[in-house]
Amino acid sequence: MLRQLETILRTLLRQGDGTGGFRIFDPLAQLDGAGDDEAGIARALNAAFLIALAGPDHPAAERAERMLDEMGDSSRWAAVAGFYRKGIELIGKELATVCERDPDFADRLRGLAEWVGGQGNLLETSATQEKLWSVFFPEATNIRGREQQRVDALRQRRHVKITQLNANPIGDPARQILFTSNVLLTLPSASTEPGDFGFSAELTEQLRRACDEPQLFWYDHPIQIGVEPRANEVLHGLRGLQSALEFERDRGTVAADARLTCVLSVSVTHQGLQGLAKRYLGEEFA
Repeated sequence: MLRQLETILRTLLRQGDGTGGFRIFDPLAQLDGAGDDEAGIARALNAAFLIALAGPDHPAAERAERMLDEMGDSSRWAAVAGFYRKGIELIGKELATVCERDPDFADRLRGLAEWVGGQGNLLETSATQEKLWSVFFPEATNIRGREQQRVDALRQRRHVKITQLNANPIGDPARQILFTSNVLLTLPSASTEPGDFGFSAELTEQLRRACDEPQLFWYDHPIQIGVEPRANEVLHGLRGLQSALEFERDRGTVAADARLTCVLSVSVTHQGLQGLAKRYLGEEFA
């Protein structure tokens, strides 16, 4: 089934051919525009990953493979290139497993591959979108013209039916509820310098050392150390929790001197961040 996925991606990730056919974007510009700056190299690596995933028949497949090989030998980019290489391998294995367990998905994938390879099919934008959704976003299929009905159906499935009141209800939420959250931390932006953030000397030195380490873990939108407070998600979340408490104080449902207990755990992208995470959060809160 990997060949079907390659066919689909090769169609979506291609140069414009002037026919108005369906495509997402052309990654060649990013692959060819790597340059010497880190942002350009990162874009090129990302493009190389997508092109490699589109299979050996993509016209830029050899260049993409060469880019991944060259960066795999780079001390600065070896971890990222290795991550992409491993990702390609795992995607193939997962696809095979899913298709074996779910024949219906396998049929949709096969049908989409045949559709994108058909003469003139891509000119039928709506039909192409429906077939793409059937593989990559099944929840959206057949939603056109039925948007409100689908919204209503989703809300209906999420209804909670209260059958009786709690015989032993919470009487003091501020005291009886323990609030928890997980904080995701990563390195500062590459365009910044750890000494610019106003941290203590010890924290700044720890941060500099961490910046020289390879990345071990990846998360969706982790907080960059040093980001401005208005964009810091942990501060934003705690402010919201504080506002909720103040709202309940104003209503008289909690005592005027009530305080919430909130426990934070931390996940980091680099080993060196583990030892400084608590200190960083403490200085940021202060």
